[in-house]
Amino acid sequence: MLIDKRGTLKIMAADAPVKAVAFSPDGRRIVSGSRDSTLRLWDARTGQPIAEPLRGHTGSVFSVAFNPDGSRIVSGSMDRTLRLWDAKTGHPITEPLCGHESAVTSVTFSPDGSRIISGSRDNTLRLWNANTGQAIGEPLRGHANIVTSVAFSSDGSRIVSSSGDNTLRLWYANTGQPLGEPLRGHEGRVWSVAFSPDSSRIVSGSDDSTLRLWPGPKVWPDELCKKLTRNMSRKEWRKWVSPDIPYVEQCPGLPIPSDESQPQARATL
Repeated sequence: MLIDKRGTLKIMAADAPVKAVAFSPDGRRIVSGSRDSTLRLWDARTGQPIAEPLRGHTGSVFSVAFNPDGSRIVSGSMDRTLRLWDAKTGHPITEPLCGHESAVTSVTFSPDGSRIISGSRDNTLRLWNANTGQAIGEPLRGHANIVTSVAFSSDGSRIVSSSGDNTLRLWYANTGQPLGEPLRGHEGRVWSVAFSPDSSRIVSGSDDSTLRLWPGPKVWPDELCKKLTRNMSRKEWRKWVSPDIPYVEQCPGLPIPSDESQPQARATL
């Protein structure tokens, strides 16, 4: 550990480049992943290593993350696997999580800690059970180049990913299905994405030297209402939504068109 002229704490981590770092939820520990295939835990206050390196990967560790309660760590590696670790002992919890066909570039836990999402150079994302290490469903396919970054929304219902194909994609976390079309606008690889804490916005960073802000799914109805001049009529609601669901004002404050026709009374036997 060194203190430089600016008072910055410098942790001498390893002889190999450090590829990934993350704080524990309580801010007391740091985990790092290195090109030497190991992870290390550090005391965030003193910069001292905690126990021995975490060994198990056979390639560079590209991404690391703590689960929400700080008890587990997930790592993604050049060796095409993810690994789960006990954050207290540093011991592996399960066998390596295998399924990707190329390097695992990004990993993170869902907000409730029950699932993991990973992105890979094989152009796919995968969902995993964080307790058993088992894959959930089929790979999430849609990107045309490597997946560089992944993130969950704050409620865990959506996933956002970025790619070397210059786009972002949104996914339903429960089904793995894509949500809408790719988000286009960057003119270079998109390297990193994140949801805002309330999931109302998404930020992305790209090779084109720009960041872009995007409305998150949570505010899509509001964004749509800004472009509309009226609500659906009750007749339209019955036709396009359902005659069995009570009418809901879609855009509060906008007019509801007059609808003289009423639902036909249902015949009774």
